[in-house]
Amino acid sequence: YITRDINKSIYYYLLAANQNHPNSQFNLGLIYEEGKYIARNIDKAIHYYSLAANQNHRSAQFILGAIYYFGEYITQDINKAVKYFTLAAKQNLSKAQFFLGFIYYNGEKVRKNVNIGIYWIMESVENKNIDAFFFTGFLYHEGKNVEKDIKKSIHYYKEASSFNNQYAKNNLGILYKHGIDNVIEKNVAYATIYFEEAIKQKNDRVSMYNLSHL
Repeated sequence: YITRDINKSIYYYLLAANQNHPNSQFNLGLIYEEGKYIARNIDKAIHYYSLAANQNHRSAQFILGAIYYFGEYITQDINKAVKYFTLAAKQNLSKAQFFLGFIYYNGEKVRKNVNIGIYWIMESVENKNIDAFFFTGFLYHEGKNVEKDIKKSIHYYKEASSFNNQYAKNNLGILYKHGIDNVIEKNVAYATIYFEEAIKQKNDRVSMYNLSHL
């Protein structure tokens, strides 16, 4: 309704942020992190995200976790990443639960704890996280640290596929391409459909190969 004025926006967000308004603090963090309308300033971004995170703003906690996890702008710090992912995960933020589970499951610069990893991944599943659906399907598919269960694997792959996860579609295609005795019948038509969906929606190269091979 009016012309964008990022300086005025920052001015009013600052007024609110200085009165401990967490959403204003979070939005300031976004502005300084994205560097879309002004020059990126990761130190200011972390400062305002931290203010919001200290007031239990779960998205701020997650983004801080991601900043420290990926180490794109600052030195990677897995301990801080785990700290902030944990805070957000305990507030049922599904993507934080998945990242936390993934870190513990793989022992990524922390002491590996498969049970804690699977716990947080399943919590993420309960909160409908697409990546968690796929990862859980993969665990049951391969029988990694859980009892192999192709029916459960297909269930979770289909959940991920319904959100257009190309990896889940490809793996469903593989399962139907080959079939598994007494568990799932070979079905070339289903395999073709899943490969084609992965290609159409995400231009997935692995599915291109599998479809060509089929």
